[in-house]
Amino acid sequence: MSQTINNDSQSLNALVIAIAEGKNRDAFISLFEATSTRLKAYAIRCGATNSEAEEVVQESLLTVWRKAHTFNPKAASAITWLYTIVRNKRIDLVRKQRPDLIVSDDLWPEPESTHLENDVESDLNVNI
Repeated sequence: MSQTINNDSQSLNALVIAIAEGKNRDAFISLFEATSTRLKAYAIRCGATNSEAEEVVQESLLTVWRKAHTFNPKAASAITWLYTIVRNKRIDLVRKQRPDLIVSDDLWPEPESTHLENDVESDLNVNI
């Protein structure tokens, strides 16, 4: 069993490296087929709905296509790298959906309009 996992890890590493070296479409398709189900299940475990999970996986694999050159097999395995990308994309999706909790009025409340009008009138009287 351990040998199978090690072989799987090495083959995923090789696929990401092949994508990085030449934007290899066949390697990308193989990587997608080998990992998309696991990545979707992981996104769902992270709290995504089915459709959100599909979106997260799609965005994550697009990131892999664009950023495969940043993959370092000495730092982590390809599947670990992929799970990290999915996790980060899921967090980004949640942040986009969350309403702003602080608005500028909370930070800098405007004075009551009557106070403002009185201040303006007094300033005008002093300057005259």
